[in-house]
Amino acid sequence: MTPESHVQTSGGRGPIVGLAIGIILLYGFGFYNLIFLASPFFPMIISIITVAFPWLAGYWWAIFAFVIVLIALGLGLAYLVLQLMKRAAAGTLKVLWLLQAVFMIALGVFMFLFLGTFGIFGLFFPFFGLLQFWVWFRRRQKIERAGKLVEFTAQLLLEEKQMFIIPLVTAVFSLLTGILMLSTYGAMYVWLPMIGIATDSWIFFALTILVEIPYFFVYFSIFYIFDGINVSIAHTWYRNQDPALGGATREVRGVMGTIVRFAAVRTAVAVAQSTAQRGGQRQGGIWGLVGSIASRIIGTVFYFLTYFTLPSIIIEKRGLVDSVKRSARVTWKYLVDVYISETGVSTVYSFFGALLSLGFIIVGFLFGYLMGIFLVADLIFALIIGIVFAIVFVIFAAIPSYFIFRPLNTAYKTFMFSYALDEESGFSLPSRLPKAYRDTIEEAQSEWEALGKERKIVQPPSEW
Repeated sequence: MTPESHVQTSGGRGPIVGLAIGIILLYGFGFYNLIFLASPFFPMIISIITVAFPWLAGYWWAIFAFVIVLIALGLGLAYLVLQLMKRAAAGTLKVLWLLQAVFMIALGVFMFLFLGTFGIFGLFFPFFGLLQFWVWFRRRQKIERAGKLVEFTAQLLLEEKQMFIIPLVTAVFSLLTGILMLSTYGAMYVWLPMIGIATDSWIFFALTILVEIPYFFVYFSIFYIFDGINVSIAHTWYRNQDPALGGATREVRGVMGTIVRFAAVRTAVAVAQSTAQRGGQRQGGIWGLVGSIASRIIGTVFYFLTYFTLPSIIIEKRGLVDSVKRSARVTWKYLVDVYISETGVSTVYSFFGALLSLGFIIVGFLFGYLMGIFLVADLIFALIIGIVFAIVFVIFAAIPSYFIFRPLNTAYKTFMFSYALDEESGFSLPSRLPKAYRDTIEEAQSEWEALGKERKIVQPPSEW
């Protein structure tokens, strides 16, 4: 059986139809609650619009310019950041890895020397700093490989613009689901006391937990389904093929049932986390801390157990249980790589995200400054307006950041899993790995086999 053989499929129209009906019913109920809560404020909202609209209409040109600048800035900076990542991510990862190690050791020493009793907790930071140095000196090829995969993710997004569609869909669904869930919470605070259920009772607490279940389930189902499309696109591209959105959608539809079941398990975990944290806060005192710690432990364990579950479902067509087991085995085998991903790679993404935000700050300040000079021709006023617009622009920087780094994270996990499949297959699968890298592997294997030995996978050359 090859690493990418189809073990189990679970699709069909059933999960799609069932999920669609559930979304319609749940969102209908949520919209009803939203209108119920907002209806007393309708007259005030109408009054504000009536007053504000004529005033805003007088500055239509400024609003139009503001929107055009934001769109052009977001597209331009996103392109520049991806181009920079494509060329410099590997070197950036090495530098940030060492700086991160030095910073953690220095922070731990500072806490231990100057924070008295609480300084003992600072000893955790030098431990992770020394761990980073150990990885640098003993497993540096893994850091170099991670840097190359980060550059691959940037190259993927530059070539496959369709991957930006998925964050748009998930963002809309996430925002809408969150608003409707909060509206349902608010309506419960109005309705339940009317039938004698006090808001501080355990019954009320239990009912609010139950309300979370359908909203969490819809959210995770939609998120995994659409994220799975990007997994399919990323894996197809990694295999040196030309991915298509339609083909990726069909591939995900073929395992829809497994994805929905995975969403159901994730929902159960999310509800358990919410119960532990909110239950501890309700009890107060030390129980609040215990509940928060328990919630984090539950989430962390599940996160690492299912680190590669979605790629396994999409790529290998495994069932849910097999996919979770597969994910746990791969995570354990590539534990150092996962650690690099969760520390070094995430820091690299944060670094380039900060560069994007810096661009928004600079352009926002110049936009506000020039507008202030044009309107009033006063230097102090222009500087104040420039600072205000810099703050406004950096808030909007979150939009292109999400559209860039959400698919980058998905692609990186997919590439990690694809590389694991490469090692298992003896690098016999097609991929976009550099030809020199593949030739080195095959040459070493041929020499090994010529000696009558079993086929053996060697470590990649350090320059890769």
